[in-house]
Formats: sequence, C-alpha cells, structure tokens
Amino acid sequence: MKERDIPDIRAYDDLADYKDHKDLRRELRERFAYYYDDRFPRPIEKSNMECFRDNGIGLIKIALKFMKGPLSIRFLKLGDMYEELISRILFGVGVESLLKSFYLKRGYSINYTLKNGKTMLSFPKKFDNIVVLNKSEAKKQRIQARVAGFGMLVDNIDKILNWENVEEIKIWLTVIEQWRHSHIHIGTIWGIESFRNDRNEKRHITLFEDTVKVINCLIEEFFGREYVVS
Repeated sequence: MKERDIPDIRAYDDLADYKDHKDLRRELRERFAYYYDDRFPRPIEKSNMECFRDNGIGLIKIALKFMKGPLSIRFLKLGDMYEELISRILFGVGVESLLKSFYLKRGYSINYTLKNGKTMLSFPKKFDNIVVLNKSEAKKQRIQARVAGFGMLVDNIDKILNWENVEEIKIWLTVIEQWRHSHIHIGTIWGIESFRNDRNEKRHITLFEDTVKVINCLIEEFFGREYVVS
C-alpha cells in the first residue's frame, strides 16, 4: 500500500527510536505508573490545587459562552447543535477539574495508593496519612501516578462535603458526568435527556442552568463567592 504523506516522527528526538507504539505505551506506563524516588514524577500535591481550580473555572466559563439558549432543540441548526454538545463536554471536564481541587483543598490526595502492589487502599487518603516509600520498600506500598476519575470523585465527595443533602449533590454531579461520558464514549447528542426521550427545550435549558447553580454552591463552599461563575 502506498505510504501517505504525513509528518516525520523522526524529527522528534524523544520519539525517533520507537518503531512500535506499544513499546512507547509500555515505557510510559512503567515510567509514570508509580512513584519510587526522585527519578519519577511525584504524585499530585496540595500545591496543585489552584491549577485544578483555575482550569476548572476557566473551562466552565467557556462552556457557558457556548450555551446560548434557550434553544429550540427540535429545530436546532447543525452548528448550534454542536455548540450545545461542546458546552456539555467542556462543562463536564471543568467540573471534574474542580472536584479534584476540592479534594486537594481539604487536604486529600487524588492519587490511588496500592498495598503490596495489588490491593487498592481506601480512597481518598489524607496527605498526612500517606507515606512515600523508597524503592527498596516499594513492594509494600506504592503511590500511583494514576489519578481518581470523575466517578470515584463523585462517589466519595461526602468525605469532604458535610452537607445533609450530599446525596442530591451526587445525583447532580452524575448528570454532569453522564453528559461528558455520553458525548465522548457513546456518541449521543442529547445525553441525559435521551434517558426519558424528553427533548423539551424548556427542560433542556433549565437543567443546564440548575447544574451551574449547583456547581456555584460548591465553588462558594470551597473557595468563596469571588470564584462563582456566571
């Protein structure tokens, strides 16, 4: 088969020696999977909190710009439809980044920790309770570079949020998680509305606006009113 004219990977010194993508993937996993000593990246620290917070708020602000509504879902133009989709995806990614900042703000690590290299320890763990072991002790306990995903962050938010209605908060966050997952992994356009075959435009725009209100309540709880988005 004729080769296509694509950029030459050999132009990049750190990639030129790889002839098999699986070799690259394997090396990256070995390099970033666990923290042993200074040769490898450290797990995410509490000092990273501001970066996660600012990234999350920034993405949510962009998402709100794409959300022009109210829009008639039945008569959306193709361009408008994908602006709606972009708003949901960016909103979901932004909220996940914010959730990570909430855990860090409360002094919890968002990295997974393994015992004996296999057993997952309880999540989340306080930074004060995590012992970084050297290479000779690595078989006893490992701190993974792997970070908790959206679902794990939602499931355990009651560990950092002492609200009576925390289960309602989890439901709202699960709606946002579904928006992001459905558009990226399943390929649906309507996301949560498709569960009940409901394409009513009023419900559509109100649901999005209410999720923003919920996230603003959380932002105010963890960082103060000055960080609330609009």
